[in-house]
Amino acid sequence: MSEKSVFDRSEDSIEKELMSGDAVFRRNWWGIGIALLVILVIAAVIATIAALLTTGISDIDSRMSPFTLTDVSFKNLSGFDSQIHWVQAVLDRYITVIFCHTYSFPELFACSQCIQMALVDGQLDYFVVGAYFSEELPVGPTKNGRERLSLFSWNPAHESNDFVFVYNNNIYYQPSVHEAAKMITTTGSFNVYNGVPDWLYEEEILCNSVALWWSQSGEHLAFVSFNDSQVKNITLNYYGSSQFSSERVISYAKVNENIPRVTLFVWSKSSKTMKELKPPAVVSDLKEYYLLRVEWMRQENPRSFSAEGEKLIVTWTNRAQNQLYVSLCTILTDHCVVNYVQNYSNYWVEPNAGSVQFASADSYFVLLPRWHSPDVGFYSHVAAVTVTKNGLFGRSRFVTGGAFEVTQIVGYNEAIEKIIDALESDPSKMKCLSCTLVPDNCTYVNALFSPDSSNYVLYCLGPGIPHTLLFSVYRNDTVMLIEDNTALRDYARKKQFPLVQYKDIRITDEFTAVVKLLLPPQFEYTPSRQVHPVILRVYAGPNSQAALDIWPLMDQKGLFDAFLATSRRYIIVYIDGRGSACRGSRYLEAVHKNLGDFEIADQLTVFKSLQEMNFFDWWKTAVWGWSYGGFATARIIQDDAFRTFSCATSVAPVTNFLLYDATYTERYMGLYTSSNVLKYKNTDLTKNVSAFGKGSYLLVHGTLDDNVHFQNSALLVEALVKAGVQFQFMMYANADHSLNNNTLHFFTMLDDFWNKCFRQSSAATV
Repeated sequence: MSEKSVFDRSEDSIEKELMSGDAVFRRNWWGIGIALLVILVIAAVIATIAALLTTGISDIDSRMSPFTLTDVSFKNLSGFDSQIHWVQAVLDRYITVIFCHTYSFPELFACSQCIQMALVDGQLDYFVVGAYFSEELPVGPTKNGRERLSLFSWNPAHESNDFVFVYNNNIYYQPSVHEAAKMITTTGSFNVYNGVPDWLYEEEILCNSVALWWSQSGEHLAFVSFNDSQVKNITLNYYGSSQFSSERVISYAKVNENIPRVTLFVWSKSSKTMKELKPPAVVSDLKEYYLLRVEWMRQENPRSFSAEGEKLIVTWTNRAQNQLYVSLCTILTDHCVVNYVQNYSNYWVEPNAGSVQFASADSYFVLLPRWHSPDVGFYSHVAAVTVTKNGLFGRSRFVTGGAFEVTQIVGYNEAIEKIIDALESDPSKMKCLSCTLVPDNCTYVNALFSPDSSNYVLYCLGPGIPHTLLFSVYRNDTVMLIEDNTALRDYARKKQFPLVQYKDIRITDEFTAVVKLLLPPQFEYTPSRQVHPVILRVYAGPNSQAALDIWPLMDQKGLFDAFLATSRRYIIVYIDGRGSACRGSRYLEAVHKNLGDFEIADQLTVFKSLQEMNFFDWWKTAVWGWSYGGFATARIIQDDAFRTFSCATSVAPVTNFLLYDATYTERYMGLYTSSNVLKYKNTDLTKNVSAFGKGSYLLVHGTLDDNVHFQNSALLVEALVKAGVQFQFMMYANADHSLNNNTLHFFTMLDDFWNKCFRQSSAATV
């Protein structure tokens, strides 16, 4: 977003306005019926891909330089992603794109539906500015300009300028920017959250910071209240300039402990009253459960429809997360009824499975498991579920199928009378099924459709330089280039890039791993080839992927890999084995209730199988990972005792899954019961540390990590010291899970750690 593109504003009328900012777009579905589903998929057909240059640069010349550690500190090499916000408004002749620049928050900009007011977010200080007049007004209960808000949301109804915001865990309503804010809730406190999620729900379930939703008419506001009063707290120390350290206290539900209690409310704008919507009896009888998603059912004509008849679809799951309940709720009553139930065996409910999309009076779309074959099990596919008059006994009908995984439904348009056939590819790619004009070198995409699905924004995320395009569905052509990242292209022309190769390697008779290799520039497959040190970057968490066909500089770890491949001429390896996503349920079932076993064995098996590549320097090998990857690294060393690797590094590792949050852990490990205790004990890294003394081990953690707590590394350090194991440890004071602004220091240290380790390995072989 650093460059502004100038476009011809004489394009045919599209009667929409695009604005950079809030990722939550408003939907107006008047007159739309069933016909087109636009789906992001990752297909499960495996194919070996020839080596290719990720930037499209075919030759290296003297003007191109390798990446340096200084490059790793840059934060804009992923390309500006042009956060887009669709505004439902009628403009006469053209689309307007407003580019907003931010260095702190992606949700910088949002616009009222009549396009008279715009929201500007400056590090949680919110201001509303006039679109057609010079006026800036602070937002907050007292409007003093110093009130830090947690959330802001315009009313999406046509010609509305009212809004709600969350301050100190309470929701406020403001009829206009010039009127006073009125408090909707009064229960907000340290451990009661209204309209915004607590730590657990934001991290593991909702995956965002929004827990309130306007109805289509703008008359009602649904929101969730999260009560953490029975959830135990963790305390993180902050070491500042004062004489004593300060404490940060967070409610954090761990395995077999109390989880947050959730309550769903609907507030009426006209009556200023609030009503609790109770979960179905089958859910409330569970005692412990999670609310997954809330979606208002669309109305054919919200202007003539009675707002009192508005309904919601709410999805729930049990604490073990192996049952999905889809319920229908009406604001005329105080309870919800179950419309559809999906049970999972030897599997789990992922949060996106509860995402109901495009719900109407007679049906809705949801992702459900569809059986494919005994070899792969089932894939997630789109199903249409009927809505009966009483809301009970909905019937499902699949509308997609094939050897691929549907990950998200992003658009729906009934005016086009067919469903586009699925595209097949390998699991490293992400494709949009109904986006017919995807450019070359753009195999990993995301898409954002306009409210009526007549236009869509296509985010090309790789393997080439990221860029953003606007397409017309009906005209089947490109409307405009929103962002081409010109500065990044100019920068890339001056840099050497690694070669990228994909391989399929058989693990067992039933399972195959996808392997991605980053090779040094000008790498040659010749008998006299040079051998190169090899780095395995591991994550291996359940339902994750590492071997992706994306722009290699998407984050700092990718930049560091590019530095290692071009400056150090290392080979970087990524492996997706059992437990990885988008391969079918059998790959995931292998790790269910068994973390730290098969996914670790596959990393070792596949890496060892690469020994047939005689351009690897097998005396100079290292493995490292972050978070779950830090745990995986340590488990690899426990199993292998440095027979395969010269050195290893764990960053912010989970060292015992009893210490991690309940939602994530119990989803994959199952509940902590007498029949499952041994599996949990097997995840405790502190019980077997002798192997760490047989090579060079580096442990890294930030003291203010609210995700994987410093407690994890502290206990591992204690065990290593008691066992007399020599190792290296780096603590980053006041750093969170990402290490904050300490990453350049960390990557410099890691580079030096490997240099020393490899020199020692070379000396040992002489």
